[in-house]
Amino acid sequence: EGLTLENIVVTGEINATSYAGGLLCVYGINATIKNCENRASVNANRAAGIAAWLESGAILENVTNNADITGAVSAAGIANRFAGSIKNTTNNGEITAEGSMPSAGIVAVLYGTSTFDYCYNYGKVVSKYNGANASAAGILGQASSTSNKPTFNYCANFGEIVAEQSHASGIFYSLYGSATANYCYN
Repeated sequence: EGLTLENIVVTGEINATSYAGGLLCVYGINATIKNCENRASVNANRAAGIAAWLESGAILENVTNNADITGAVSAAGIANRFAGSIKNTTNNGEITAEGSMPSAGIVAVLYGTSTFDYCYNYGKVVSKYNGANASAAGILGQASSTSNKPTFNYCANFGEIVAEQSHASGIFYSLYGSATANYCYN
């Protein structure tokens, strides 16, 4: 049960009108993506460098985005909507959200309790929209509910964070519940 993707490098350009990811668009429970790299620019409504939408139990490990990602609504360097664990991930691309939802170096919107271990953003993150949910963040843009309790261990943002008309944060922007952060740096 579940999907496993390993040792994949994607190049080129990806354009879509809905969700799009450099390696994967949408997958249900228990997807695992390891040792993968995206070098393809992604332009979509909700865009991400690795996966647009991964539900509970997802594992992302040793993945890197090295391309620019643009979302008409939201954008992320690694995963746009996510629930699971992320370890040893890096975003180096410029991430831009032109719409009403978050832009983030690693995950735009969290949909479940998740752990972020050794996640790094080096890319510029831009939010262009003016609205309550519009934001730019180095690691996580938004946790979708009070039941989502993320843990951040050894995460860092080294990229420029630009919120042209909204909110900005180096590590995480909007948490409706509690979170734990250990040894994080902006």
